[in-house]
Amino acid sequence: EQGLPFDAVRDLLIDDEQLVWPVGFGGVATFLGRSFESFGIDDGLPSRNVRPVLRDSSGTLWVGTLRGLARWSDGRFEKEEIEDVPWARVLHLLEDSRNTLWVATSSGLHRREGDRFQRVFRFSDEAWVDQLAEGADGAIWAMQRGSGPKRSRDGENFEAVEVPGQTFRNGRIMVHSDGSVWVSGDRGLSRFDGRRWQTWTVDDGLAGPEPYYLCEDSEGAIWFGYHASLGLTRFDGKTFRTYDEDDGLTNPAVYSLGVDGHGNLWIGTARGVDRFDGERFVNYGKAEGYASAESNSAGFFLDDDGSLWFGTAEGLSHHRPEQEIDLAAAPRVEVAQLDFEGTRLESGADVPWRKGTVKAHVAVLTYVE
Repeated sequence: EQGLPFDAVRDLLIDDEQLVWPVGFGGVATFLGRSFESFGIDDGLPSRNVRPVLRDSSGTLWVGTLRGLARWSDGRFEKEEIEDVPWARVLHLLEDSRNTLWVATSSGLHRREGDRFQRVFRFSDEAWVDQLAEGADGAIWAMQRGSGPKRSRDGENFEAVEVPGQTFRNGRIMVHSDGSVWVSGDRGLSRFDGRRWQTWTVDDGLAGPEPYYLCEDSEGAIWFGYHASLGLTRFDGKTFRTYDEDDGLTNPAVYSLGVDGHGNLWIGTARGVDRFDGERFVNYGKAEGYASAESNSAGFFLDDDGSLWFGTAEGLSHHRPEQEIDLAAAPRVEVAQLDFEGTRLESGADVPWRKGTVKAHVAVLTYVE
């Protein structure tokens, strides 16, 4: 299923560039994806369509899928029952500062109490909760599809929050490190500083009117994609800068965003996942070991050990950057032959420098594409 062209592997070689070469009946293959490990239904996930991932303060790994919630236990995933909603779509996960685990689903908002998940609030019959965040004051924010942000100061009672001039068919929410609350709506990007709301629109520099998932980088700038395939935008508080395929972004349909421990931005798109170091985009897909050709909404999590988890349309991927092959590293180059005025030079030969042409025949020894 991952592309190995034969069943039985007879031998393995790891070359100087750390590529893995399996040999078997049917030929020789090469594998770039040693830094990725993927999980699916055979590993206990309720669905191969994976979205949010979270490791809680006790060390338990939780994974939300299209058909429920699972946790890692004894070498495989086990499905967790959620009260009244056995097959709800799990859209987002949050552990708050009190170590309470919250689950946003297509059937409302749920909370782990003891060893059970119980419904906390059902906003309406169409109660999809797309994303959660905790404010600097400990308040829980929930973005309800169709009606916008809700806020609870006690964890029980949620009140609607009006954002002037905004509507929210499919909004998202994020709390910045400075304590401000950012929401994406149908008419642009909005920020709440604790006193008032401010909204930026296409007229201010957005590539489109409907931003999608929001992410803060190591410098405090905001990154986001769009509900349309309009690329990736960075906002430093003053100006907007949008990146698209002309800048090296593999695909302009951006589904998820996150920052790793080295400040790199990871962009889940309709064509795998891109890593951006501020200068260059590097893409990872199935050939590199990524679980799917398509990433999924909210499918990014930075683990405590610096590894990364990605929810995709075809499974869960775990990436260990320390095992990654540097696709940008210069390959080994060997000089095969030197000619001077059409005559082959032997090693150590002297040639006059004032006239004549020296021609070098070189070999670039790499299988990294």
